[in-house]
Amino acid sequence: SANVRIITHFGGNLSKEMFLKMESEKGKEIYQPRFSKAESPFALGKEYLNMRQARARGEMQMDLQAKLTTIASNIIKINKYIWENEINA
Repeated sequence: SANVRIITHFGGNLSKEMFLKMESEKGKEIYQPRFSKAESPFALGKEYLNMRQARARGEMQMDLQAKLTTIASNIIKINKYIWENEINA
């Protein structure tokens, strides 16, 4: 659609505008909760599940890889939740 803007390279005007918007007080208030929720699963996958780049090729294999990574991530979160509640109980 005509209203969509796409940033095609880093360092352009749009990315600079977004950076300044995120660094403002209002931007920090809005984007900090979003950032922590969105970034956490990706960081976990990259750091602990060796998912820095895809190993599968093809749509079906990538779908399977994404689902298995999500399952592994959820198992880690469940384990952490159980562990923290047993220690504090």
